[in-house]
Amino acid sequence: MIDRIIKRIQKQSSVLMVGYAVGWILTSYEAWFFSLLIGTATGLYSIRLLARRVIKAGEAMAEGRRPPSLGTMIRFALVAAVALFVSRYPQHLSVMPVVIGLATPYILLVANHFLHND
Repeated sequence: MIDRIIKRIQKQSSVLMVGYAVGWILTSYEAWFFSLLIGTATGLYSIRLLARRVIKAGEAMAEGRRPPSLGTMIRFALVAAVALFVSRYPQHLSVMPVVIGLATPYILLVANHFLHND
């Protein structure tokens, strides 16, 4: 079930990222669309990492083993790396679209939950 949800979010995020890439190439808002692209890609990787860890934790608990961590520190480090990247290259990236992009896969997750009752 988690695989199906993640595949759906991955498809929707991929469509959005293609739209952002087209906006980055064809419009004069390069920094805005590139930042959305970077943020969404990072958010998608983060949510895929979380899903993989949840699956492994479920398997470990079913086998009676101690569940592994959910990778919170790795996901925080990933966001911190993106924040450093934004602060290093402010002429190419903006903070607000990166934050919106980071939240996009999670917003899609919640929206899909209500639309598909997963």
